[in-house]
Amino acid sequence: STDEITQNIVLEAASVHEDVTVTATGLPTPVEQTSAAVTLIPDLDLATTVGISDALRQSPGVDVVQQGQMGGLTSLFVRGGDSDANKVLIDGIPAEDVGGTFDFGTVSSTGQAGLEIYRGPNSVLYGSDAGSSVVNLETPRGSDPKPVVNYSGDAGNFHTYRDEISLSGAHRKLDYYTAFSRFDTGNALPMDEYHSATAAANVGFDILANTQVRFTIRNADSAAGVPGPFDFQGESAASKQSDQDLYSGLTIQNTTLGNWHNLARYGIARKREQFNTFYPAGMCLSDANGGDYYGNTVTIRGANGYMATGRAILEYTYGCPAYPGTYPQPEDPLNSDRDELYYQTDYVFPHRIAALFGFRYENERGSYYYPSYDLGAKTQRTNFEYTLQFSGDIKSRLFYSAGGALEKNHVYGIAGTPRIGLVYQPVFPVGKWMHGTRIRANVATGVVEPSLSAGLSSLFTELQQAGDATDIAKFHIGSIGPERSRTLDFDVDQN
Repeated sequence: STDEITQNIVLEAASVHEDVTVTATGLPTPVEQTSAAVTLIPDLDLATTVGISDALRQSPGVDVVQQGQMGGLTSLFVRGGDSDANKVLIDGIPAEDVGGTFDFGTVSSTGQAGLEIYRGPNSVLYGSDAGSSVVNLETPRGSDPKPVVNYSGDAGNFHTYRDEISLSGAHRKLDYYTAFSRFDTGNALPMDEYHSATAAANVGFDILANTQVRFTIRNADSAAGVPGPFDFQGESAASKQSDQDLYSGLTIQNTTLGNWHNLARYGIARKREQFNTFYPAGMCLSDANGGDYYGNTVTIRGANGYMATGRAILEYTYGCPAYPGTYPQPEDPLNSDRDELYYQTDYVFPHRIAALFGFRYENERGSYYYPSYDLGAKTQRTNFEYTLQFSGDIKSRLFYSAGGALEKNHVYGIAGTPRIGLVYQPVFPVGKWMHGTRIRANVATGVVEPSLSAGLSSLFTELQQAGDATDIAKFHIGSIGPERSRTLDFDVDQN
């Protein structure tokens, strides 16, 4: 009774959590009011992972296929769509190669504020390549009034280790975030080492109370061994693939009178791949070609018990040992560049009716070069897209979105992509059994532009390069067209 006792009591205000998506409609929309299938993956799910592949695998209707071990080519297949039918956005910047291909195995979890997966076509808002899904990645923003430094490191078997450091904060009108990580592993096979280094930054500045400018950049450099089918060869090929990926954008947006929003963004993507065979692994043996390099003698047992014993070819030559080939053999499988200018204006009318208009200009350049086979080609594509969309609700019970886009693609010409979505809540969610019913319906179309190899090797291109205008006119052969997708979603959510 004679002591002084001090107790520090902290009262924490209760908060209401709401999941909001931007990918579905182009405007911040609660997930419950979205007609499309959207999965939000928070940053906490990525905190203890090296990449994003495992997080993507947990989404329904999604298949992630990885070749080999850590660092191997990783492809995404959504609802049976091809791996080149996914629109990948990094801070709003298209990140896929020319033609839609994207390797998720080189994407680190460093500098990720979370993932958003839109399952279904959405070429209305994002143009070509959004044929089966849209994957949106965002870089975190600084918010603490004082600088915050975070460091994490871990290590494991196969000579695996990882270090990551980030710096973030906010000061008056400026907010900033930057991060860097390095990951190394030897994997479990000879000649299969993998390493990657990722740097990311997000800097925002409030020019005025209603006008903000933001700069983002993300750079990833990685290299992985390519041992080949080790179980069939019994020996690893002496090959390596390297990737250098850079994404950057500058965005300015303004909000007037609280309901008129304008956004302009200029973004770039620079992607480089190199493949190098350092020396011919295996043993030179005589064959029909005069001689090639073979692996070890191995026995393969099938699921039905059938066995086969032999040696698989590791490296083809013009006839070793007399013509072993020239090593190392460098190749540039793919170079992909994209510059994009995007403008969006949206206005909220009375009765919560929102109208959105968007314009997109893309300049794409792609090339590949295989000196071993004397093959190489390059292309340049200029694309335009116009988007108009309306969304809103009626008495907070019926939510709707309807829109369409008209795209002029350099390869296949003009294509239209409409989309209509409805959400109806006949029974509002309350704290009773089986109270809360939501009915969703979504109709959408998507287009995918031809990949670089498909566009440059089409029959029309081959005849055109050969100067065979006669057969082009005789058989009415035109340039390769777009791949189209059409989906109808209908589901009932019941609490």
